[in-house]
Amino acid sequence: MDLDLGRPHPDLPRVLGAAGAGLFAVDPDGRIAGWSEGAARATGLSDREVIAEPCSILDRGGAATDVAGLWRRVLEGAPFAEDLVAIRHAAQAHDATVLVDLRRLEEDGRFAGAIGTIVDLTRHLMADRRLARVRAALPATEAIGRIIGESEALRTVLAQIEQAAAIDVTVLIRGETGTGKELAARAVHAASDRRRGPLVCVNCAAIPEALLASELFGHVRGSFTGALRDKKGVFEEARGGIVFLDEIGDLEPTAQVKLLRALQEREIRRVGGDQTISIDVRVVSATNRDLAALVAAGEFREDLYYRLRVFELSMPPLRQRSGDLAVLVPRFIEELAARHDRPVRSIAPEAMACIERYRWPGNVRELRNAIEHAFVTVEGAEIRAENLPPELRGPAIPPAVPGDERGPSMAGHGDDEEAERSRIVAVLRKTGGRKSAAATLLGMSRVTLWKRIKKYGINPQYRV
Repeated sequence: MDLDLGRPHPDLPRVLGAAGAGLFAVDPDGRIAGWSEGAARATGLSDREVIAEPCSILDRGGAATDVAGLWRRVLEGAPFAEDLVAIRHAAQAHDATVLVDLRRLEEDGRFAGAIGTIVDLTRHLMADRRLARVRAALPATEAIGRIIGESEALRTVLAQIEQAAAIDVTVLIRGETGTGKELAARAVHAASDRRRGPLVCVNCAAIPEALLASELFGHVRGSFTGALRDKKGVFEEARGGIVFLDEIGDLEPTAQVKLLRALQEREIRRVGGDQTISIDVRVVSATNRDLAALVAAGEFREDLYYRLRVFELSMPPLRQRSGDLAVLVPRFIEELAARHDRPVRSIAPEAMACIERYRWPGNVRELRNAIEHAFVTVEGAEIRAENLPPELRGPAIPPAVPGDERGPSMAGHGDDEEAERSRIVAVLRKTGGRKSAAATLLGMSRVTLWKRIKKYGINPQYRV
């Protein structure tokens, strides 16, 4: 049906309500014209409280984004106020209840208001889960094809992914930061018999311990402050599909016990609830840490470790993927040229030589970030050495354990931690103590970097 937001269609509230997502409509005067059930769940505001009110009313509800400012940008003609990357960064930077995004609408060249999206930060950790569900719809061959490269090491892991997809057991994916562990999990899902079910991703290191049980297993109304209604956890939401538990090595001991029980009994109990709920999910987990060493140190449950690693995948670091740089770099240039609308088509030989000399502690993720960095200063159609990040033009960051090509996460526990601490200090020195830049170079999130800084007793105000 045609929707004229200047004269809201009488069925608009019903249509948005049926959507089940955190959606709302804003008319050309900036007033809320439609409000979905998902928006009501995320904000606690009913349609009666918001319909016909200015959209800036959402600023009173603890939004991480400035809704009034977003609306001003919509009026100025911006096609959308926040892109996915900006929203994800905001999710990490704010302790707010919800994030709001507005996207401008036009019909036949006429301004028609905006469609808003609301994300509940206490229920979701932003776009990772939404992206996972979209990508999970890809055919198996396409999902596996997104793991780019032609090296023997990569062919081996692709064969392992096909083996893992063929039988419904728990899978543990090991590998250094930035090697593509989540991509491998998506490929396992898309090639498995559970591909028609959801893929729900959880970053265990990014969720506060107090919220993790609620995120995994759900909660009942009134079980804790702020639990205004019953909520499903990811194990229920992933029914018939796969739960991907990233950074499983950072799971706190209490959560380890609860996860072990869920895997053993195939049932969960919501926080504050007294009823058991049967679950039908497959668990795929990933870590860049040596779980066997953590078990030996008493930091990870041995019984949970064996439950998780019925089948194990090892993602090779980029330095072991001989020849894949020549495949990855042109692919990233093509992708980023289209994204940023730049005429870049190639890379100069001296720039490629810098890339080939570097050790890539952040692996494929760091490589892509380095190419995107070059797009900021490049002029013309060719990336030159001066366009690359400084660390690529100077001496390369050494491997975590000299001579050990397995990389930091595969080394012995004591050497591993000392090497990782030294590498973090070295990168902080390069960035002058700037945590965001250091996290990018290390190929890890700011949350993970802060945890490592605290763990290793590095001065958080580190300066050179």
